[in-house]
Amino acid sequence: MTIPEDFEPLATEVRTLKDAVILLHKDLMIIHREFSRIDIDTQVPISSTMPYTINKFDRKFMYFFSPIPFTATVEDLGIVNIPANTWTDMTFGDSIRVFAQGQSSIIYVLARCTDRKLV
Repeated sequence: MTIPEDFEPLATEVRTLKDAVILLHKDLMIIHREFSRIDIDTQVPISSTMPYTINKFDRKFMYFFSPIPFTATVEDLGIVNIPANTWTDMTFGDSIRVFAQGQSSIIYVLARCTDRKLV
């Protein structure tokens, strides 16, 4: 496609802007890669008498992963069924206590704090 001569300065400017946007996009991808926050995984003990107090470490989401199914009692909010071997959304406010209903012995749960949705 040929560009009329009187449009050539405009076409040159558009090409320059396109190149600048491509470079800006590359720079933003590098910044995102370098400053993305990693997930924080913590193995936490929990039972019916020893609660886990939620701390998302300034992340948006928290999930539990348990080797055994159990019912979690979330302080003042209700219950959450935690199936075995799957991620369960436990994104509640910090400092809320979670108990393992009916679990007299301690079970260990993987608590993942992250900025991305898992489920």
